[in-house]
This record gives sequence, structure tokens and C-alpha cells, in this order.
Amino acid sequence: MNIQPSLSPVLLPARPEERPPLPNEPVVRDWPRQAALSAACLAPELAALERFFLWLRAELDPRLRAAKPVSFGKSYPLGQCLEISRAAKLALRGLNGMAPPEGPARRGRDALHAFLAAGGTMRQVWGDLRGAYFQNAFLVGTYYVDIANDTVIAAKPKVEIKPLAEADFRPVRDFAHYATVARRYWDARVLPNHLLPELAPWVPAVTIYPGSGVQLDAPTYYMVALCRAGAFAPSEALLAAAPLAHGLFDLLAGRLAAAGLAVPVSPQAGREAALAACRQGRAAGWPLDDGRADRAVRGALHASRQLAGITAAYAFTAMPAASAAAD
Repeated sequence: MNIQPSLSPVLLPARPEERPPLPNEPVVRDWPRQAALSAACLAPELAALERFFLWLRAELDPRLRAAKPVSFGKSYPLGQCLEISRAAKLALRGLNGMAPPEGPARRGRDALHAFLAAGGTMRQVWGDLRGAYFQNAFLVGTYYVDIANDTVIAAKPKVEIKPLAEADFRPVRDFAHYATVARRYWDARVLPNHLLPELAPWVPAVTIYPGSGVQLDAPTYYMVALCRAGAFAPSEALLAAAPLAHGLFDLLAGRLAAAGLAVPVSPQAGREAALAACRQGRAAGWPLDDGRADRAVRGALHASRQLAGITAAYAFTAMPAASAAAD
């Protein structure tokens, strides 16, 4: 059994500003109420809740394995925490109609239903787990519930349930934090987006992924929302780094220009234009503009498709040796 119940609910202080969480942000709003509901509805049935989620994985795995048997050279379920979490989220919309077998799995479903009916919350979240890797999971009240616990190390239990206060699972604070975990998890290099300044306020990084390739980062709900919530200050902090190495800039900008995208004339010009876009956008209210954010994400995804043929090894040859090896 891979459950760590807390001896007593940990009543952490509520967030002072009590703002709504960012999309997929691993924080609990109204912690005292959620802690009380978790203690009343979930804590007595943690073992049954685990059995319910294991039953759910058994229902989902055959379809997910058939849809994507291999991800980045690794067999299912490795590397597919997002796919599993998304499928579970979709399935759980029909919680009332689920029919696990009589016994612990059915009691787990009933406990979750009672918790949600009483005002408990369940959200799909993403963040930094133990400083070692990014993980998709769920917050169920004040519990961290990982339904894809075996996607980094296949021998681990499929489901893990812990009090959030003990899970060492936290929001990504900024792009320095993102870069640190990306290096540890993927051996990736996160660099400033001095290639497409008009996208940089929302998508300020260019990431080189060994074994994969190069893409603009990070056009995800959470990271784009983080840039917007900080009025582009998180983006500026990364974009203020030294200009991209000339060899790497020429390689990537050349590919983008060949696809018809407008690129700066030099790394320094790209840096200056990206920082100016953050300042000008902040003054013009762009952080609040959903339409601009959506267009930036679509633009970043399109640009990444143009870079798809550039391998990480090729990209590293265009960088100074010290930059390619630096932490």
C-alpha cells in the first residue's frame, strides 16, 4: 500500500491574497475548510481510495497503451504522466456512473463522491516534485494524489496518496526554477527566446531537449499564466540573460526565417526587442488580453514545428562548449 496518512490534519494558513489558483497550480484555496472535509470524508477511507484509483488505472491502461505504446523511446507508462492524468480527469467526470467492483474500490468511489458533494475540491495540477522532476497529479482536498506514479520509474506503485504538506510538491516559481528542474529531469538546456521577440512575453524560453530536439517553451496553461500573472516579469528575468550564442542563433533563426517567420538580425537585437516587448506589452495591458495570449501560444507551437528537424546534438554543436555543458 502506497499511502501516507497524516496523524492529524495539517492546518496550513490560507494564502493571504486568496487569489484563484493559476491553471494547474498545486495550491489549495481555503485550506482550513478543505482540510476539515479531507479529514472527515477521505482520511478514514484512504486505502479504499487507493483501490479505486488502481481500478481506474486498470480501466484506462489498455486504451492508453494502445494509443501510445512508446514515448520518446520509452515504453508505456514511462513519460506519460500527462496522458494518464488527462484520461483520468476525463473519466472522473462520470464518477457517479462508474461501477468498480463491490468492496474497497467501490467504497473509495463513494468516499470521493461524498467528499465532492460536501464541497471538497479535486483539481488536476502540475509542478515540481521533490526538486527532481515535473509531475502531473491531482489535489483532492489537502491530499496529493498521483495516479501516474509509475511514469518515471516503472517499478514504483501506480498510485501514491500523501498529505500535500508532506509530498514535497510545489508550484514552479519562475523560469530559473523551471530550468533547474528541466536540467535534472531531462538534461535539457533552457535558454532565452531571443528568436521571436513578439512571442517572448508569453513564451520566453528556447529549450534544447537531448534525445528530442528544440522547441519554444513553455506554451502550457500554467507557465503562460505565470508570465501573465507576473505582468511579464518572469519572462523579463529570463530574457535579460546574455544573448544566444551566434552559432545557435544563426542555426535556429535560419530555420525559422526559411519558414517565413520574421526574426531579428542578431542575438543582441533579439534580446533588446524581446525585453522591449515585455515593457511595451505591460504598459499596454497585454497580460490581461486572452486573445493575444492565445495567438502567442499558437505562434510558439507553429515555430516549434519548424524547429522539429533540428536535433539536440546538432544544436549543441552550434553552441560554445562551455555553454553547452554549463549547469
